[in-house]
Amino acid sequence: MLKHLLAILFLSFCFSSFAQLVVDEPPTKPPKPLTKHQAKIEEENHNCIHRNRYSSIQRLNFYPFNKASTVQIVSYDVKHDTGELYGKVGNKLPIANDTICYSQLDEIKTLSN
Repeated sequence: MLKHLLAILFLSFCFSSFAQLVVDEPPTKPPKPLTKHQAKIEEENHNCIHRNRYSSIQRLNFYPFNKASTVQIVSYDVKHDTGELYGKVGNKLPIANDTICYSQLDEIKTLSN
């Protein structure tokens, strides 16, 4: 009896594997060619060069440089202890009592003129 039960189970597993659908990936279509306007924009985007349009004295007249005494670039790790979503805390500096908490910053670089 046990042999018959095992044979039935084995055959049912074999037949169920043949019943699976094999989904072929749809053929990928080649991308559409760019229009002349899109090609012109694409060409302009590939011409990235640094241009000094403003001197350091002129740049100091623009916001936020006219309000700041120094400019710093900082890096820090986002802590997930708060239970909030990553997007809510991912773009905020660690601040405590209305000041930046420098103990939680990993790297600080003060920029020169």
